[in-house]
Amino acid sequence: MKLPEIILDIQNNIVLTGQEQIVLTQIVRGLKNSEIAEEMNLSVNTVKTYVARIYRKCQVRNRVELTRWYLNNLEKLKLYTK
Repeated sequence: MKLPEIILDIQNNIVLTGQEQIVLTQIVRGLKNSEIAEEMNLSVNTVKTYVARIYRKCQVRNRVELTRWYLNNLEKLKLYTK
């Protein structure tokens, strides 16, 4: 089942695809790449690709920084359906 395209747009104009947004929320929940892959029915390598894209877009280097970024920007997050 293909998910609808959801865009996460923040004041800094960071845009995440629907799949990237799901991976982001799974990372914040503390899941490992293998657990995310299993939940989303993806390969671990695909999840790693999404994680790398998210890091680049959010300008972070690791999961701790990403979680901090997410929590700091939570009030600014806006969800749009394309």
